[in-house]
Amino acid sequence: MNIPGARGSLKCPGAVVRQSHAMDAWIAWFFASMLTIPLAGELSLFISTLAAIVFWVRCGTPLGYGGVPCTGFWLCALAIGSIVLLKGASWFWSIAPADTLDSAVNHLHFLLWVPLVVLFSRAREPLDAMLLGVRIAIVGLFGWALWFWWRNGIELHPLIRLEAGAQNPGVLGQLATVFALWMGWLWQRMPSWRNTLWVLMAVCPVIAAGGRSHIVVMGFGLTLLCMAFLWRSKKSLRWHVGVVVCGIALAGCLAQVLVPRMLQAWQEMQHYQQDSAAAVGSSVGNRIGLYHVAWKALPDSPWIGFGAGTSRALVERYSPIAAHFAVIRHYHQQGVQVVMETGFLGLLACLAALAAVTRWMRADRRVWPYYLILLGVTAGVGLFTGSLQQGLIHTFVVTVLAVLGAERLKARCEGGCENG
Repeated sequence: MNIPGARGSLKCPGAVVRQSHAMDAWIAWFFASMLTIPLAGELSLFISTLAAIVFWVRCGTPLGYGGVPCTGFWLCALAIGSIVLLKGASWFWSIAPADTLDSAVNHLHFLLWVPLVVLFSRAREPLDAMLLGVRIAIVGLFGWALWFWWRNGIELHPLIRLEAGAQNPGVLGQLATVFALWMGWLWQRMPSWRNTLWVLMAVCPVIAAGGRSHIVVMGFGLTLLCMAFLWRSKKSLRWHVGVVVCGIALAGCLAQVLVPRMLQAWQEMQHYQQDSAAAVGSSVGNRIGLYHVAWKALPDSPWIGFGAGTSRALVERYSPIAAHFAVIRHYHQQGVQVVMETGFLGLLACLAALAAVTRWMRADRRVWPYYLILLGVTAGVGLFTGSLQQGLIHTFVVTVLAVLGAERLKARCEGGCENG
């Protein structure tokens, strides 16, 4: 059985056809459970990797759409896995080799992109399956948020934040922000009151998670999407007025949550200027202290850095108040993290890898906006904290990229397997 447009034929087409609907369901489950059920994301990733190996061995073909992937596919795979390779290579010049090894292992998820694409390429509609799972997750997270507010009150204390199945409010906020902006993209493409409801439901867990950076990035992204809708929409005046009113109401809700936390951040900045030893135990003070350490240390190794995962060793080496820091396992800023670990040469390597992945994803119009939102949220949150420093985030990012990769290859084969 040959697939039209494919370069080769599947060696076990019957098995692939029988599994296709099940694979759609598995992708939906993956995203539905990742943030709503504790440990479900990591467990699903482990099962998916094993299943991908089984499919590869049994079917003897790299991908469910048949044929050999294009050169761009393997370049994309190398670029995605390069974060692990670069961190592992930094072991040779690391000032704390054991911490470097631990950091590299914590990013091993990115080496699983190819096996996951192998698995997800068995799905009939991988992107639609992912969006179904996202919607199910949004319903679950909306329920979590309502329960959280009922139990703790609508006035959010900085130390009381929703964790849900992510078991970490920062992780939940970052990933739920991606969900909210995906729903915003669908809304501005197909505006309806039903899609508006999906956006509002998706916003709630981000607010309940309470992270300043997540709320700012989400608000900025939704503003851009609303502007895009108002610019090109041919809907009636009633729709335009409704969008403006809903936008103002949402902005008011975000401001009510954000303003007190911004005032707190300002107070912590002032506190750091007065007493840095005491202030580094607070959220903003801790960040300023880490940036100060990075600023002092960087001239000693600007080109290759100090090795992955060495923030603790650097704080202890360059700061006389190291014992007072609240968190020193990363720098709370993704750009600083890259430069301090691998230097400016590592930063250039990361930008080159990002360009390769972006170029490959951009070739598919359906995949592109979802990739762009994932990239934008990761980069935006990374301005204020470490956006790639936790296992569930790594699971989420590599799984999304695998779904988009499977969708990209599906469209490529249906269009004649064009290289690129």
